[in-house]
Amino acid sequence: LWRDARPEVDKDAPVGDISLWLDHCATLVPEQSELNHLFDIMAFKVQHPEIKINHAVLHAGDEGSGKDTFWAPFIWAVCGPHLKNRGIMDNNSINSQWGYQLESEILLINELKEPDAATRRQLANQLKPIIAAPPETLPINRKGLHPYQMANRLFVLAFSNDPVPISLASQDRRWFAIWSTAARMDPSVAQKIWKWYRAGGFQAIARWLYQRDVSAFNPAAAPPMTEFKANLVEHGMRSEERRVG
Repeated sequence: LWRDARPEVDKDAPVGDISLWLDHCATLVPEQSELNHLFDIMAFKVQHPEIKINHAVLHAGDEGSGKDTFWAPFIWAVCGPHLKNRGIMDNNSINSQWGYQLESEILLINELKEPDAATRRQLANQLKPIIAAPPETLPINRKGLHPYQMANRLFVLAFSNDPVPISLASQDRRWFAIWSTAARMDPSVAQKIWKWYRAGGFQAIARWLYQRDVSAFNPAAAPPMTEFKANLVEHGMRSEERRVG
């Protein structure tokens, strides 16, 4: 049932000036090593639809800081202008018995938030099967139709404005978590970037992602630790796990 939705892009053409996007990315993720990891994820996913990236990205930060603007060119490069092969979940639909959202290459989880402390780590455990392979296939239940097994190739990208949206175990290998401290994005700057996107910026960034060297990127490896993820791990510790002194 899967059809590649990547738009036609001259992959070998000169990229041109994409500094508007790069500057915005650096504003949201000033730590260069973290930003490079995100760029590698984007480029690898664009270049290798047949290979599963075995960890998800959680991008959290204050509302209106421009997280959607950060990721929009990557989503366009994979899903095209009509956003095919893109699934959307929220906290309410994560527990749905139907699997329509999983029929995607990129799964967006908006406003990720653990319900309460009593369910600590439950959300992370619940999401493990779709974030990583194995399982090599995911069951897709459809109303009035027979379920089927879909190849597990989707990439999970979660957003949140909450400082502690999920609790993670200390040995977690499934999440690359970053917190953007950037202030609310200036509307005039956002308008300028999106106007440029629609005038050829999307295509230019897609070329840049196709040309980025990801030969050293290991999609099966555990993601790097970040300060934000360390906070999520600490929050997820039970009392007996905490070390005093």
